[in-house]
Amino acid sequence: AAIKHFPGLGSASANTDLAVVDVTKTWSIAELGPYRDLMDVADCVMVGHIDNRTLDPEWPASLSKATVDGLLRSQLGWQGPVITDDMQAGAITTRYTRADAMAAALNAGVDLLLFAASTADARFHIDLVDSVEALVTSGKVDETRIDQAVGRVAVLRANA
Repeated sequence: AAIKHFPGLGSASANTDLAVVDVTKTWSIAELGPYRDLMDVADCVMVGHIDNRTLDPEWPASLSKATVDGLLRSQLGWQGPVITDDMQAGAITTRYTRADAMAAALNAGVDLLLFAASTADARFHIDLVDSVEALVTSGKVDETRIDQAVGRVAVLRANA
């Protein structure tokens, strides 16, 4: 089971699949309650593409080290896998290149990048793997970060 869309979409007035959504003025700490309550039974946490300038003035939650490694992992204690919402959502694609978004998410502490592409083209998926390899080769993402993500996913798969 995955709990989503961390750190909370309860006060959002729009859909991040289609647009940038900022909850800075409407989000409250109370939205973390369900995550705290469900962490003991969850397998994974999906982080949303929501903007919350209180938590991170620069990045949406899914690309934010302050949100993923800081709030979710350090403050709330989640050590399991973290997955993004669809990386092809408007909240991401209207602002970032695919490579920049992937690098930011991985560097934020995300372990799985969700691409909900409806394609039968195997090249699409191969390109995604090649993109991660290029990010590591170029030094934009440290290989130890990938190893850490692989370790968390391996634990998830072993428990499936």
